[in-house]
Amino acid sequence: MEANEAIEKIKENKIPIGIALIILIVLIASAFFFFPAQQENLIKIKVLDAKGSIVQGAKLSYSFEEEKKEFISNSFGLIEFSVPQGTKINYSLSKEGFESFSETLTVNNSMEFEVNLIELPKTITKTIILQTLDGEILRKEATINFSCIGSVQAPQAVTTSNGFAKVVEPEGCLKLLAGIELQGFESIKSQPIEMNAVKIYLEEKQASYGKIRVQTTDNAGNYLNGIEVKLFSAEGILVNEKTSFDGTAEFQQIETGNYYITASGLAGAYASDKSSEFILGENEFIPIELKLSREISSTLKLKVIDKETKLAVSNAEIQLIESKTVLDAKKSSSSGEAEFSFFEEKKLNALVN
Repeated sequence: MEANEAIEKIKENKIPIGIALIILIVLIASAFFFFPAQQENLIKIKVLDAKGSIVQGAKLSYSFEEEKKEFISNSFGLIEFSVPQGTKINYSLSKEGFESFSETLTVNNSMEFEVNLIELPKTITKTIILQTLDGEILRKEATINFSCIGSVQAPQAVTTSNGFAKVVEPEGCLKLLAGIELQGFESIKSQPIEMNAVKIYLEEKQASYGKIRVQTTDNAGNYLNGIEVKLFSAEGILVNEKTSFDGTAEFQQIETGNYYITASGLAGAYASDKSSEFILGENEFIPIELKLSREISSTLKLKVIDKETKLAVSNAEIQLIESKTVLDAKKSSSSGEAEFSFFEEKKLNALVN
């Protein structure tokens, strides 16, 4: 009999109030006996760091019966909550600056334990600004290398072309140092990066110069006038000159650096020549000699054979004649062949002995 039914019976039968109360109490007690309330188990978690120090403000969260529960550790690092006995929960602990922790618990009785959170490495991001001595941002490609004082690995080198670079200073780096390379400016070896934003001023290199003289001759040592001489650097052609009557060309006020030279000309009458690469130092004078060979315009191949047998005739003397003058003479090879080269077109006669 439920309590409401009991009350209605009491009203119908006009049972005295005292007896009615006794009946109601007995009914409620029997309900608790036959349908006992589900037991709650208390869970106490103390949150500490890896060194055993208290962690305040850590958040514990778990879901139970589609409801999300959240608790925050107090000034003693404690979190307390209750769940029904036999409950299986998966909870997680998190706090900024620490690795998250999660665990699955089956709660059969009250529990009290500690959890140690692992602190994440502390990093600081720093900004480097490259400027000229006048304060102008250097929007040129620069390479920045890093080193650390302390037993930690330094950050990797970075390249920037807008004058700004960011670097993460690793934990344990007692002092972060930067080395900077930028073409046309003095190098910086070890600039301390102590502030979160550091301006580094680079000094432009003062240009230094040298001189180059090129002498051109043919294979016989004759000076070649009007030969086109070109001076090249790694970036390409810098200067173009022509040789004078004595076969020379000069390059004045050339910045120090790596160069090579080519020579060609006289409408293809001579083959091109190229010097090896050389380094021009400050106030240095470098003489370069280039010998140009005549450019071969055509080749004539002749073969001497026996008129009757058609077999090759070796060691036959072959003369090439122009206007009754012998220009060249050669002996035929074992295959009956001889080859002649010419620097220009000619009308010739061949005589075979």
